[in-house]
Amino acid sequence: MEIFKMTESDLNYLTSHLNEYDNFWTSSILKSEFSNSNSTYLVIKEKNDILGFGGIWFGYEEVHITNIAIRKDKRKQGLGTILFSKLIENAQNNKNIYSATLEVNEKNLPAINLYKKLGFKNTGLRKNYYNRM
Repeated sequence: MEIFKMTESDLNYLTSHLNEYDNFWTSSILKSEFSNSNSTYLVIKEKNDILGFGGIWFGYEEVHITNIAIRKDKRKQGLGTILFSKLIENAQNNKNIYSATLEVNEKNLPAINLYKKLGFKNTGLRKNYYNRM
């Protein structure tokens, strides 16, 4: 398996198959994120099969992980960790980046466990943040 920068073709495929990966984002949100000049999106593929995708926003001296989504039938195989590590590596190649942040639904225990395993710490809770969407 390999990781690539997301292409327009990948985006088109994902927007029509998003329910296989993510129950939160809509295709319009993903399209908007992909076209954001301050973001980078990667896909993890096996041959031409997209197994997952993830993105980061570049801000002043930090990055914000916007999403890690692995296809539902490919979860619990370490793909999220691989993709996450590649996103962080991509961020570290920018010498002005000193920290990384992310937000996660407090009910998303698999993601929370992944982020803890990768060294992230809980710094706060935004009450009802995910209930508004």
